[in-house]
Amino acid sequence: MFPPLDQSDFFDYLKLPMQVKWGDINRHNISPVETAYNQLDSSQQKKAEKEMRAIFDLACPHGNECLIEMARQMNCRKFKELTRQDVSDYERSIWFWLESRKIFNAAMRFYSIDNLNWWRRRDDLPSEKPDLSRQALEGLKRSISEILQTQQGRGRNCTVEFLDRKDMIYLFAYPDDFITRYETHDGRGKLRSRRIRPTFTVGFAYSPDEGTLELSMDGSSLLKEKFEQAFAREILAVDLATWKRFVSYELDHLKDPSTILETDKVDQVSARIRKLRFKVYGSQRRISLQVDESDSYDSIHTMIRDCFHPQNLKLEDLMVDQATLHFEFLPKARRRTGKISVNIGHPNFCNFRNTHQDWEDLIRKYLKRWRILRGQSVDSDIETMGSQFA
Repeated sequence: MFPPLDQSDFFDYLKLPMQVKWGDINRHNISPVETAYNQLDSSQQKKAEKEMRAIFDLACPHGNECLIEMARQMNCRKFKELTRQDVSDYERSIWFWLESRKIFNAAMRFYSIDNLNWWRRRDDLPSEKPDLSRQALEGLKRSISEILQTQQGRGRNCTVEFLDRKDMIYLFAYPDDFITRYETHDGRGKLRSRRIRPTFTVGFAYSPDEGTLELSMDGSSLLKEKFEQAFAREILAVDLATWKRFVSYELDHLKDPSTILETDKVDQVSARIRKLRFKVYGSQRRISLQVDESDSYDSIHTMIRDCFHPQNLKLEDLMVDQATLHFEFLPKARRRTGKISVNIGHPNFCNFRNTHQDWEDLIRKYLKRWRILRGQSVDSDIETMGSQFA
């Protein structure tokens, strides 16, 4: 049986003095809980709200998948119980929070990958087993701090953690950011100004089998290259070549009316081009077309035919530098149903990372089949979306 939970478990765990007769509480009578909670001081309420937020973040299908995957990796003794289909997302989330904070915290870090945007990909790394020893992680930490302090005057302190997910190794660095100020009310309800030095996240995703590295961070292309070189030096013990504007995603053929996103019937997945952005050769102009999502018969190629007159603008004068593909996963045994939109930018950017594992495998399969995902470096003077965001 799934481990039973009492309504008081959450507050007892945090040692919060909730004067409540829990036996009288039900879904139609929660006012005593609200009254007792409002009697807590502000520091106690903040403590509870912080943990509530974490629990509810993982009390969803994707959050539960992160919990189950971490439990599998950490050989949780009650793994079979916790993967039962009749357990709700909320029950599973709060049980891990109460009984295994190590697994819960690891799942939270893994879940946070979704908040990282636009992963820059390069394909020139060796297929080597990464060194994830304490010494190697300390070396990466020092390198990141040195780069940021030299370049920007921030990053004095830095923490580096790693997660191993099947064929992908994730490393997350949390260096110090600049001091920021925010306004908040103190315990007496007075508005006060507070200063903190937050951290920001740098994400690395390395595939030993494919020899690829993806990086997610805000910063210039020069700063990103220094971080990639630091990763290769400290984790793989190799010197990484200079950035060559690697073409990982090719999109221009998607404008061709003959392009069909064909899928295998056995996979029970459908796909359509939701949006294309065009660059007009020889200028800084951009044109975006997006289909009517409420019209299942609308298509991007119908829009191209309707909006671009050959006498004014020919397709060969346009290059697709960004695309949004919409995938729908239909009912199939042992797989979640649902929809996801994937944004891809030429030459090497994508926001697709850390979705359901079976979805991710299929998306990569079809990106390769449709000649979108590739791995070839080129030297090019063409200005692309990648050069703007790199």
